[in-house]
Amino acid sequence: MIKILGIFFLTMFLTVSHAYSDDVSAEMKIKLQDLMNNFIEEISVDGKMIYIDTQSDKLNGLYFSSAHPMYVPHEGNFFLCTEGVDDEGNTHLVDFYAKENEGEYKIVDVSVDSRDTTKKILGM
Repeated sequence: MIKILGIFFLTMFLTVSHAYSDDVSAEMKIKLQDLMNNFIEEISVDGKMIYIDTQSDKLNGLYFSSAHPMYVPHEGNFFLCTEGVDDEGNTHLVDFYAKENEGEYKIVDVSVDSRDTTKKILGM
């Protein structure tokens, strides 16, 4: 299922562009999309990512539904964005931070519904 969603995300990603991703090559976009998909697959349990929801002070699970065609460069690294849906059908914005280490990128942080923080880090 994750592989099918990955293909969908990649198709969406390559057909729609945002201003922030214009400086990112198609090759890098594919590499980052694959990184995000693999990370989601590795951390998922029964098809969903479990995270600590600091707004409700409980554990929540997200199923990943679509990708934003936006990868924002940040000091040689990248913010990667997607959306997840919880068990009640609510949509949540998820930002992954990919950091370069010895020529390879690794996701080092995930935030859910913290877009304002991401924007502050980016100076937006």
